[in-house]
Amino acid sequence: MQAISAESDRLLAAMLALTEADFDRPTRCAPWSVRDLLGHLLVACRRVGPMLQGPSPAEAVVAALAYFRDDELGGGHDPERIEAAEREAAAFSTGRELASAVAAAGLEMVSLARREPHGRLVRTPWDHDMSLTEYLKTRVFELAVHGLDLAVAVGRDPWLTEEAASVTESMLAEGMNVAECRAGWDRLTFIQKATGRTHPTDAEAARCPPGLLLWSLPAAD
Repeated sequence: MQAISAESDRLLAAMLALTEADFDRPTRCAPWSVRDLLGHLLVACRRVGPMLQGPSPAEAVVAALAYFRDDELGGGHDPERIEAAEREAAAFSTGRELASAVAAAGLEMVSLARREPHGRLVRTPWDHDMSLTEYLKTRVFELAVHGLDLAVAVGRDPWLTEEAASVTESMLAEGMNVAECRAGWDRLTFIQKATGRTHPTDAEAARCPPGLLLWSLPAAD
């Protein structure tokens, strides 16, 4: 929850420094613009509320990393998800208003989660039964890696917070030794390589534990 709050604040600060034209720049998450990618993050940050109003499953069977490894998510383009992001983005008259809504949704997600008992379970829209904690890790991941995508799109240095970087690294290295997973990379480089934001060389890929790399190419996730 601290990571969500920190990353939401950092994202908003970066977006408020942009001109309106910057929000129409293309991102590497084709076909989305900066504005559309913010729309995707708004959708992502608003999922927790409806899930908490739904039934609590009997047991958690999916962890955060498995959620993104699911064939329905991650490595392919989902027309429905792409169009949903574009619709959300189009509902705001300015990019700054949209960015403010994303940050507000992130903080509202934290507020809702803090009211829940320890061990709360949730069912995702894709019928993944997860602990609320594991699902919140996926929201940190969304804000973190798409923050990297946004930074590239607008020509700024990455603003990834320490809190979000720590959660994201831990999620990506789930069940493995973090130092071994890094393969000599610093934390930011590890996150970029493991999520396909930059590509490892053949030698680097050979040093990675089997199955480490989440995607081979950036995708609308």
